Amino acid sequence: MVRWSLTLSVLVLMASACSLTLDFDECSTDAQCATLAAPGQVLVCSAQGFCVEGEVIDDEPDADDEPDVDDEPDVDDPPEDVVDDVPDEPDVEECCTHSQCADEQGANFICNPQCECVNALSAECFAIEGPIDNDNVFFIGSVLPTRGPNASKGIPREQAIQMAVSEFNQNGGLGNGRRIVHIGCDDDGDAEQGKRAAEHLANVVGVSAIVGPAFSSVFIDVSDQVTSQSDVMIMSPSATSASITTLDDNGLSWRAVPSDAFQGVAMADRVRDLSAMLEGDIKIAAFGKDGAYGNGLLNKLSEELAFEVGDGNFEGAIYDPDQDLATPVIQIIDELGAADFVLLFGTNEVVTIIQTYEDQVAERGLTPPKYILSDGGQALELLAFVEQNPDLAGRIEGVAPDTKNGRLYTAYNQRFRNRYGVDAGSFSANAYDAAYLLSYGAILLPQDEPVTGTALAGTMEFLIQGSKLETGPSNIGTARNILLSGNPINYEGASGNLQFDLDTGDSAANVILWLVGQDARLDYEFQDTMTYRIGDDGLTGMWGMLEE
Repeated sequence: MVRWSLTLSVLVLMASACSLTLDFDECSTDAQCATLAAPGQVLVCSAQGFCVEGEVIDDEPDADDEPDVDDEPDVDDPPEDVVDDVPDEPDVEECCTHSQCADEQGANFICNPQCECVNALSAECFAIEGPIDNDNVFFIGSVLPTRGPNASKGIPREQAIQMAVSEFNQNGGLGNGRRIVHIGCDDDGDAEQGKRAAEHLANVVGVSAIVGPAFSSVFIDVSDQVTSQSDVMIMSPSATSASITTLDDNGLSWRAVPSDAFQGVAMADRVRDLSAMLEGDIKIAAFGKDGAYGNGLLNKLSEELAFEVGDGNFEGAIYDPDQDLATPVIQIIDELGAADFVLLFGTNEVVTIIQTYEDQVAERGLTPPKYILSDGGQALELLAFVEQNPDLAGRIEGVAPDTKNGRLYTAYNQRFRNRYGVDAGSFSANAYDAAYLLSYGAILLPQDEPVTGTALAGTMEFLIQGSKLETGPSNIGTARNILLSGNPINYEGASGNLQFDLDTGDSAANVILWLVGQDARLDYEFQDTMTYRIGDDGLTGMWGMLEE
């Protein structure tokens, strides 16, 4: 697919900020603004406490300035009748502003790019972070499952975006008084609802960037039918289907998470390692959730393992999570008999499959299997299930992209815990990094022109090279100054380094092996135990000890 790039020298353009009172000040003196100015730029402190572009005004007249004499007409002044014949300037219809729309039509009304006062919220979009009535803002939308059965996955990711936006706004925003506003939407894991949410963000609100969707099937439909046609850049924190790599998306679909192509290889190698410790023929049952994610992983594992275990020893089934889940389980056990490994490529509904499989095994007097899950099964529902069935703890493990970047993740998780009272959920660090990347990209774009998704996507190449810059609120000012001075940064995120392939929008990462274990308080939790490190070919790797 075609990706777009921008010349950095033409990106460093900033417009004066509209003056609007916020809950915090950026400055109190011109001297403070001088420390934020890029080379050749003059920043002064406005009456509202923002650093804005300006010039020092000398209030004292020069000694040799001659006062104007009103009584004598200038020699060059044209006759009055000529002046009267000059046509009047045509009336220019002024566009609305966010503050005007809020004052006239109510809270949460904004002025969209078509100069229409519109409600930023809708039936699917109901979360706001940031000063929405500020006239100088950059909008970031999100489309995630924040209600319904997958809310335990979507809510922490939306919270991570909100935290990132709050950190930017409290540390100077995008400069020149410009702040960020996040509008959060719920897709309930459903493609049709996801498209409605994305259409509202893209065509009503007029956002240029969306974090999400979380699930691969929803992401693909939103990209194909909404954002690629509306010039909106999307970046998913967790859509891992391998088919996303080749989307025809006008270069607008990105993800802050690696493809399942590598996760599938890691899982296959894990099965091989475990199989080496068993005697006789190995039998494998595999279940994939209907959609790009489940189909892709089932196909990959079948490709990797079916030939090795031989005819009749690998049975796979695609299931609809909204339909009867017992039927595919019973059919596979009837075909295969006792499986050594049950591979599950789904989300929280895999708990039902495990329970059904256990019931069938007990009823038929078969040996219980080892369950190996993909990242989607790493849900709170699984922890609650194991707590009720502790004998299963030793027979459940899974693989997932390695999204915890050492001390940077630890620091991020502590900030998340301080704000929300719980540890960050799976892929929330990826959502946080996506919000940071989109915000840094917006700094590079002219603030006196509408931001487009194409232009924003073009800034990504300037965020993966240059000086290493770690994520977090303490480095926002430094990053802003570096970018405005015409230099790139190499963003080091809470989830990883995120070295994007600029041709595909993909990023690479290692894979971790996780287990269900107990912490010091005997509460069940997901525990990382091993790492599958990417080899030099970028396609294969090897399991090894977890890096500290």
